[in-house]
Amino acid sequence: MGERIKLARERKGWTQARLAEAVGVSQPTVTAWESPAGHKVGRANRDRLAEALGVDPEWIEYGSGRGIEEPASLRNGNGVLHSPAPLPVVTARPVELPQAGSMKRDVPIYGVAAGNGDPLGGDFQFEMGAIIDYAPRPPGVVSTRDAYALYVTGDSMEPKFEHGDRVYVSPTKPIKPGDYVILCVRGRSPGDPERCFIKRLVRRHPDRVEVRQFNPDKTLTFATADIARMDRVLTQDDLLGVL
Repeated sequence: MGERIKLARERKGWTQARLAEAVGVSQPTVTAWESPAGHKVGRANRDRLAEALGVDPEWIEYGSGRGIEEPASLRNGNGVLHSPAPLPVVTARPVELPQAGSMKRDVPIYGVAAGNGDPLGGDFQFEMGAIIDYAPRPPGVVSTRDAYALYVTGDSMEPKFEHGDRVYVSPTKPIKPGDYVILCVRGRSPGDPERCFIKRLVRRHPDRVEVRQFNPDKTLTFATADIARMDRVLTQDDLLGVL
């Protein structure tokens, strides 16, 4: 299994750290998975690995189903992988970073108030009109005029997002599984403020949305009818305008 994980990762041109981020684990965990000792991969992590690497879970575990074509040079007489695939040749493209002073400070930062200890974890409340400050506008959101920023509260998304981290958010960018989102659900009673969460989108169904948090690691489900809005947390590539 470890050789297949390593093969699929290297075919994508990813480092172990990049795969760890995509799956939501630490880089040493990926190292352990790929080691000759073959550390066990739980079913949930196996499925997340398959989604990140674009293969079937069965291929990761058993070598069957949709996977990565394994060159004959990587197999011994028993058809077992014995050496890694070469890393693909990638041409680096430099990105010119803007000077901090050259960016307009016009992205609204909305004030947030810590939630009331909701068992879902990491909840907060905010009002779209309660602006507490303005953040610099990175080049990637120059044309995203409705972008806004928030400060993360709580530790439910550590180590990806820690308490106090500032994130940029777009209510119009398309959202796909694997994206981080600000998900807001309607108040429990009429007149109650929305409760909002920063989570990672797992999948959407017609009647519900599944999201994931890291601390503790679990999947949460919200009824579509209860969701007021779901906005995408922008990545570094989004903010820099890197395609």
